[in-house]
Amino acid sequence: MRLAPSIKSDSVVSNEEFAILMEAVGPFEKAPHLAVGCSGGADSLALTLLLDKWIKKNGGQLTALIVDHKIRIGSSDEAALVNEWLSEIGIRSEILRANLNGNKSSLQDVARSERYRLMGTWSQEKGVLHLFIGHHKEDQAETLFLNLMRGSSVDGLSGMASIAERDAFRILRPLLAISKSRLVNSLKNEGRNFVSDPSNENTVYKRVRIRALLPRLATEGGTTTRLFKVAERMAEARLVLEKETAELMAKSVAVLPEGYARLYPPPLLESSREIALRVLAQVLRTIGGKLHSPRSDQLIACLDALKLNLQKGIKFYRTLSGCQLCEQGDTIFIVREKLSRAKIIKVGDKWFWDGRFAVSGDANTVLKLTPADSCRPPNFKEYKDSKVPFSFCQAMPVIRDLDGGVLFPTLIDMNTKFTKRNEFRLKAVFKPTRPLSAASFGLVTNYRG
Repeated sequence: MRLAPSIKSDSVVSNEEFAILMEAVGPFEKAPHLAVGCSGGADSLALTLLLDKWIKKNGGQLTALIVDHKIRIGSSDEAALVNEWLSEIGIRSEILRANLNGNKSSLQDVARSERYRLMGTWSQEKGVLHLFIGHHKEDQAETLFLNLMRGSSVDGLSGMASIAERDAFRILRPLLAISKSRLVNSLKNEGRNFVSDPSNENTVYKRVRIRALLPRLATEGGTTTRLFKVAERMAEARLVLEKETAELMAKSVAVLPEGYARLYPPPLLESSREIALRVLAQVLRTIGGKLHSPRSDQLIACLDALKLNLQKGIKFYRTLSGCQLCEQGDTIFIVREKLSRAKIIKVGDKWFWDGRFAVSGDANTVLKLTPADSCRPPNFKEYKDSKVPFSFCQAMPVIRDLDGGVLFPTLIDMNTKFTKRNEFRLKAVFKPTRPLSAASFGLVTNYRG
């Protein structure tokens, strides 16, 4: 990528400089529709204005997404004010309303997750491929420091990705190399006001306390720029590890359309410990339908137990991260744990069941889907002959008819008795929240901001 010239710490972010940052997180289709999260704070508002200028020059359209968390008095008025500001300068915006309980623990984390969920759902429903977030250099430094205190591995110390692929869109953070002071100066230069969120000063939250420590850390040499560079180097190391992980997964893992996986231990146990743990984490996350991997200490204990059991000839069985791992012959089967109920979320014209299956069909029918429990699929004998553990289908989605019969939408071709009835026309495809073949971590390198 092109290098930006050396930049003064108090300068504004020029349109030319921003064009270089956009080039780094591209490419974009012709006349793209971009979405940007805009709380009205200095960083997100500065990004919105820069994107507005970029889109006017390059063609396309921009929509700012304002999330009203409703967790403090006045948040709805604040969202309306930001909406009014953007409307006055010709930027289209939409207010997305959350429904959070202000008394929840880890409120900032809960609010952050809800914000991403709302913006992600909107992007999917509108077919928008690029969702921009205004995280900057200090945010990256705080993230690195927080993860360091948690004892994170390379992934955590690599901080936030400038490019993060999701199933139907990308999350883009072009400002990670830009300081907050430069974003504030850019707004002041244009005479723009911005919102100050009082929760950003509330020391109840750990991130706020870390933010207050950074200036003291800088006096000992731990400047924001140096912390950013550490994250950048860790991100480079993470890319190498991800490549090796993908190669090992190709040799040792097979994910089946019914929503379970086969793990072949020899390649896994012959590889380096770090790569083996990564493979195990990703498989568990995929089969369990989770957003995040299990804790590192749990993964290490699981891998150690697997090695020990195989050495002693003891049959391996373990539960972890919503999954069962059970040995059958020369294979470790990884299946979703038995469910009593499953969460169903609507995204666009599809429904997501238990974070694992994308279901299409009549809404009234979809909402009747339940875990299979003890129901056997119509081709159960084939699975039994193949020595596939019966437990794999206990967490699959099924629909029950009035006579007690069961339809497995994932095995719809084998359910002729039910597919003739229109009310049971459903299709469920294994499409987990975090697929095994997730795109690699993205970063912007060689940028001097």
